[in-house]
Amino acid sequence: MSVYLIRHTKVNCPAGICYGSTDLDVTADFGHEMKRINQKLNAVVFDEVYSSPLYRCRKLADALFNNQDIKFDERLKEMDFGQWELKSWDDICQTPEGKYWMDHYINTACPGGESFWELHQRVSSFYHELKKHDNQNTAIVTHNGVIRVFKSLLMQVDIGDVFTMKGLEYGGVACFQGNWEDL
Repeated sequence: MSVYLIRHTKVNCPAGICYGSTDLDVTADFGHEMKRINQKLNAVVFDEVYSSPLYRCRKLADALFNNQDIKFDERLKEMDFGQWELKSWDDICQTPEGKYWMDHYINTACPGGESFWELHQRVSSFYHELKKHDNQNTAIVTHNGVIRVFKSLLMQVDIGDVFTMKGLEYGGVACFQGNWEDL
């Protein structure tokens, strides 16, 4: 099975803002970024297409796979940062809660949100269901946090080492066929 992980395009949000599961639109460069992604996919035929239901992923999935049945799955949403959504990371990191969370993010939930472990658990649930399918090529349009978890599961990397692995840029595509290849 080949799994193609596709990160959504740039979001319409200032740099340095925590936006996690906030349902944001994409930038005006969307059309250009989408064409670049389409070239990377190089006319691969996908047996199944999955996407986060958040608008930034839904819009991309609809544009890339407009002739296919797209399955929108809540487990593919980005991590929920709760009360920190749409706040500056600099401001968050200056608070005692923020400092503590940065050192304990795996098991500590954001205020009103979730921990990285909870994100890992829901993505793992999706992944284990996906493994039961007999697909040659599967596309997943999602977020960088989810992609990192996927990479850790596919490469059998410990959850504590997830952030030592390279993430994907906006509009990035990675393919797993026994090993990783960033397209």
